[in-house]
Amino acid sequence: MGQELVFETRGNVEILSQKKIAIFASRATPQEFYPRALTLFNRLAQQDVAIASGWQAPLEKFLFKKGVGLQIRANIIKYLPRDLNCYQLSYTEQVLLDENKLLLVAPDTDVRRPEKKWINRRDALLFSQINHVLFLYIVPGGRLESYFNQLLNRDYHVYLPEDAQNSFLNASGVIKLNEQNVAELLGV
Repeated sequence: MGQELVFETRGNVEILSQKKIAIFASRATPQEFYPRALTLFNRLAQQDVAIASGWQAPLEKFLFKKGVGLQIRANIIKYLPRDLNCYQLSYTEQVLLDENKLLLVAPDTDVRRPEKKWINRRDALLFSQINHVLFLYIVPGGRLESYFNQLLNRDYHVYLPEDAQNSFLNASGVIKLNEQNVAELLGV
């Protein structure tokens, strides 16, 4: 993390100058957490921020599908782990792109299928551009817990939902986020 990477973009590059927050969720996030995460995401989507993610984990996909409506205030950044020119936009992404509310970012590569190496580069690229990170759900011992611990030891603002599911991560420096304090804590 923190290394400078060559990347390519499609969409509104001015979004990179906006306050940005990345969201991550474990692939194994329990379904019962989805409604709470959607409520928090909807509140976040009404702020003047850019919400960034790879949008690949099931919860991240759910939030993009259910929470990224055409009436959101936030802009969206999608980080891809493969060749940007091979990526097919969804209908929602095309509408957001047409409205200058979407930015696609990818490492400069000709790889068509995501591989672990390129997923790691995508994440390194994201962390080089964003220093506010919300971990919606983390399974102990996984990649996200490693990121969480690394970011806490650097100059990042690390957020967790006020939720007992993440109670094993009660570390010094973690900012607890809920629907009522989103705007205040992000400074927007």
